[in-house]
Amino acid sequence: MIIFPGGGYQKVMVTKEGTKVAEHFATLGYSSFVVNYRLGPLAFMSMRAAHVGPIVSDAAAALAFVRSQCGLGAESRFGSLDASKITVCGFSAGGHLALCLCAQDGGELKDLPPKPDWSEREAGKEGDGKPKLPPIHAALLIYPTLRSPTCWCVAGGLWVVPSLFGERGFSSSGEHLTCFGSCRSAMGTLLPTLPRYVMCATVRGDMLLPRHKHSELLVRALEGRRGEKAGGDVRYVHGGPFYLWHGVGLHRSWTDEADKWILEAVYKEDETKI
Repeated sequence: MIIFPGGGYQKVMVTKEGTKVAEHFATLGYSSFVVNYRLGPLAFMSMRAAHVGPIVSDAAAALAFVRSQCGLGAESRFGSLDASKITVCGFSAGGHLALCLCAQDGGELKDLPPKPDWSEREAGKEGDGKPKLPPIHAALLIYPTLRSPTCWCVAGGLWVVPSLFGERGFSSSGEHLTCFGSCRSAMGTLLPTLPRYVMCATVRGDMLLPRHKHSELLVRALEGRRGEKAGGDVRYVHGGPFYLWHGVGLHRSWTDEADKWILEAVYKEDETKI
């Protein structure tokens, strides 16, 4: 599992939404990597990252590193890692980063830097005899933002650009996008690039990223796409009986369901092959 902490692209909550989460999943037997991504250069007025490109480049480098350790067995100091079971986990702005990474890994982000060089373990192309790297297997998104924190429109949520939505929810082409810059990274071509297994969790009392402007829109759009990726799964958890705040980090309001979901996402397909 590759974990992207939140922080609004203004800081990185490495402990609260990073190492503590990694320790939790370690108790379940999962190897986890926490990404302390760079934020500079900062925009003068907001003191947030000025561009999302360098941040996504760091995320892609982390994915490349984890893939480079897969299949090495005893040669890897991280134990036995399976490239076909890589899961990304993102909190708040880290959820936006996870979405951008999935889109870039799917080759759909034309306005961001290319994927890093895989060196000797480079993903093969058709007919070159090299093994092809499997796509990201699952995504766990905890109170994610669908709008980039680097963009002004995040303050109004997705309703700032109503032309994005139609009968099917998201625009798959992005041709009607009226926002500029980093928001294009996670919108437009987002849905076709997401993994087959997605869990999205929100918390009651989240006034910063209201679920009806972020998480619920993503979940509805994903549910409408299920027929295209048979055998996948979309799970949505909304806080249970707990009234919490945005940025709560590790909490049983979502971990109880996430523990069961990730077990299904990792092992479900293996069971069907037996």
